[in-house]
Amino acid sequence: MPRGRKRTVESMRNELEALKKQLETRERDEKLGQLTGSKEFRVVAKEINRLGLSGDEVGELFQRQKDVVKRRKTTKRKGVKLKPKYRNPENSEQVWTGRGNRPRWVTAALERGLTLQDMLIEAE
Repeated sequence: MPRGRKRTVESMRNELEALKKQLETRERDEKLGQLTGSKEFRVVAKEINRLGLSGDEVGELFQRQKDVVKRRKTTKRKGVKLKPKYRNPENSEQVWTGRGNRPRWVTAALERGLTLQDMLIEAE
């Protein structure tokens, strides 16, 4: 029985890389096909043609827009401690900044007839 040619690991890796490239190309082509077939793309393409823009100009415009969006981002202020605004008249250790849900002691004090103005720390 004749023996088949033995494939080396290196040749199998080369075949695998070639197949990966083919797969990426086909996936990209399918994605572009779906995109160009969409109604939104046709509307945008029509506007680009109406404005007489080249591909390079469109790319430059999108890059500028991307840079503008990057500059607009603000950093979140996580963990910023705020000064307390309200203090429990019965227990001076219990304070509240006035943000978020009301603590139980605030709700209870309001039910007893106190107002938030009565619990203001500045009023003391």
